[in-house]
Amino acid sequence: MKTNTFTNLAKQRTRAAAERTLLAWIRNTLMLLELGIVISQISETFVQNFPEASRNLEFEELRVIGLLSIGLALVLLALAMWQYIAAVRSLRRPDYTSLPSHPLEIASTAAVLLYGLSALCILFF
Repeated sequence: MKTNTFTNLAKQRTRAAAERTLLAWIRNTLMLLELGIVISQISETFVQNFPEASRNLEFEELRVIGLLSIGLALVLLALAMWQYIAAVRSLRRPDYTSLPSHPLEIASTAAVLLYGLSALCILFF
C-alpha cells in the first residue's frame, strides 16, 4: 500500500496528539499523587505532634485515603501508558485504523468513582 504526504502528515499529527494526551494524563496523575502524599503527611504530622488529641480522632482513615490517592494515580498512569503505546503501535501498521479511547475513559471514570466511594465509606464508617 502506497502512502502519500497527506497520510504521513496525518499520522504525525495523530502521534503528536497522543503525546499531548499522555502528558496531560501525567500532569493529572502527578497532582493526584501529590494530593495523596500531602494527605498522608498531614495525618502523620498531626498524630505525632498532638498524640492526646489524635487518640480521640481517627487519623488512620486520612492515611488510607492518601494511600488510595497514590494507588489510583499509579493505576491511571499505567492505563494512560497502555493507551499511548497502543496508539503508537496502530500508527505503525500499514492498514492504520484509529483506536477508540473508550476503554481508557471508562476505566479512569470507574477508578475515580471507586476512589470517591471508598473515601466516603472510610470517612463515614
